[in-house]
Amino acid sequence: MHFNLEVIRRYTHAIEFVEQSYTIENTFKEMIPTWEKLLCEDGTSIIVRDVLTRSKAQLVQLYARDLMKYVNSIIGLSMFPITQEDVKVGNWRVDCIILQIASNDIKDHRHLFELMMTNIYGVPTVMFDFIKSKSSLVLAKYMENTYQGIKLKYDEEREISLVGLESNLSTYLSSEEIETVITLN
Repeated sequence: MHFNLEVIRRYTHAIEFVEQSYTIENTFKEMIPTWEKLLCEDGTSIIVRDVLTRSKAQLVQLYARDLMKYVNSIIGLSMFPITQEDVKVGNWRVDCIILQIASNDIKDHRHLFELMMTNIYGVPTVMFDFIKSKSSLVLAKYMENTYQGIKLKYDEEREISLVGLESNLSTYLSSEEIETVITLN
């Protein structure tokens, strides 16, 4: 058997991308109770309603702290905050990021979550596009832009699945031919 290590490496990157997208989507779902806890009694959100008030900044900071605690508790997640900090104490770098996020016009919970994950953890916005669509086209564009000279085969109409990617990698590893094309779905 002959393997092209670059192809194996790209398959594992695609698998990791999909795994992280599932983890991020599940994290969003786990943060819904935190978001609901920060709503006013009438169900409105100061985070959405206000522009830049002390109350909004404090609520954004509470949300950020809960998000960082939750993300830090996920075992096996290979995502690290852009600036390390003790969640209980905080530091000025993360506080600046949180203040910057609080100064934005925030539309809803998902918008706040995406801002946090992008600015604190460096999650690329293309991952959120993938989470919404599960589209092979989104993953293919990401792979082509990130890894130069890569050859991909995919059906734009079909969604990407983790099982499918792992199956394609297994097929590649058991193949007798030296293949240099990565099949996404």
